Amino acid sequence: MPKQLQPQNPSYRLFPPSTPLKERIFNRTIPDSKTGCWLWTACLDSKGYGHLGHNGHDLAAHRVAYEEFVGPIPQNLCVLHKCDTPRCCNPAHLFLGTQDDNMKDAARKCRKGNKLCASQVVEILSDTRVHQVIANDYGVSGVLISAIKRRVIWKGVHG
Repeated sequence: MPKQLQPQNPSYRLFPPSTPLKERIFNRTIPDSKTGCWLWTACLDSKGYGHLGHNGHDLAAHRVAYEEFVGPIPQNLCVLHKCDTPRCCNPAHLFLGTQDDNMKDAARKCRKGNKLCASQVVEILSDTRVHQVIANDYGVSGVLISAIKRRVIWKGVHG
């Protein structure tokens, strides 16, 4: 396995190659009663996604879970998380989409490199505090808040 992958579970143990993948998924996840997520407890990559080794290959745990519980993943499709929890392997939380679908989902849910999303812009538009105070709350610059308030950017969002 790549160096960045480290066991997260103190009871981590290797499975014989003959162990079915479904069994490995069940033995490497713990259910989160609040979210319904099946949280991967073994190796995680630097982005928080679970990984497992199988037949000499490093596999993404959520993709394996999808294939084992739902079915094959067509070529060029991604396995996306409804729950936005990279460690989750619950097939009910997984769905197929393109990379473009994933990027749109990220923007809609304020994930990844998006500084702000539409719901935050609506809040900013109605916020009457000093721009720099608002900026500090959202971790952005006062210039960005000013541009939003003056409708230079995010013109399509109405507050």
